[in-house]
Amino acid sequence: MKRLPLSRFAVFSLLCLLLNCSAPEEKIKMAINPWPGYGYFYLAEEIGLFEEEKLPLELVRFDSLADGQRAYIHGRVDALASTIVETVQASQWSGRPLSVLLVTDYSNGGDVIVAQKALPDVRALKGQRVGCEAGSLGIYVLKRALEKNRLTLEDVTVVNVEPGEAEAAFQSGQIDAYVSYPPYSVELMQQDHIEQIFSTAEIPFEVIDIVSVESAVLRKYPDFRRRLHSVWQRALDYEQKHPEEASEILARHLEISEQTLADIKQDLVILNAEDQVSVFSDDSGLKARLSDACLALKFISPSNTECVNLDKHVAVTR
Repeated sequence: MKRLPLSRFAVFSLLCLLLNCSAPEEKIKMAINPWPGYGYFYLAEEIGLFEEEKLPLELVRFDSLADGQRAYIHGRVDALASTIVETVQASQWSGRPLSVLLVTDYSNGGDVIVAQKALPDVRALKGQRVGCEAGSLGIYVLKRALEKNRLTLEDVTVVNVEPGEAEAAFQSGQIDAYVSYPPYSVELMQQDHIEQIFSTAEIPFEVIDIVSVESAVLRKYPDFRRRLHSVWQRALDYEQKHPEEASEILARHLEISEQTLADIKQDLVILNAEDQVSVFSDDSGLKARLSDACLALKFISPSNTECVNLDKHVAVTR
């Protein structure tokens, strides 16, 4: 009987069967923006830690928190590097529950409110137009700043302004103040007529940056959380061993100077492996922050924000 020649695909398939090959894992796409607390993922990617740890993660860069949130809502990404606020809203508005896997940092001064110099403090914001990413972290920071000064969101006019448009909004008179974060806040405060009137140093350990992944997708990758934590810690270790190289990589990806990066990091608390264990072993603090974020979002979208059964939208995964 005449033997038919094997095709290349058949040969490859046979070799894979003999060698126990497996198909490459489909990548989990994560929205990320130029916040320094997330920069260690850029570092990990560049030095090859994703491959070494077999972490099926693809970074998808966006200019702002709101952009990444919208990408999740519309199904373009599977995960978010964001604050708790974006996670709460993205999960509810998309109908795709998220699981919190990692806490990257606390913003203890990184997020700020800047204003025209004619407005010397937060109390002066009463009756003024305050810009922020209204469906994002900005509304929470503004709410807390006002509360600390015996004001409420109803005492100001909230104007939805994207981070890259804030300077133009100031110049056109559209806003009198703005809730911002690096690198955008750095650029704003270089303007002579703008100064800082509030920072998250006044509400330490409240603004938490996290990584969350769609719960349904995560079930396909039961080892994803362990790999993610390993990559994160190895990136932090690399910075300790190679501070100059790590600084150059981080600053380049974040598109800021190394000195600016060093200054910003003074206002962040980056969480290592030991910190992760502490945060997730007693998740009551995380759940409290989730609830706080939900209540802030309810101000701008009362009909689309459910805070009573929040657990069905956002899970904390240990």
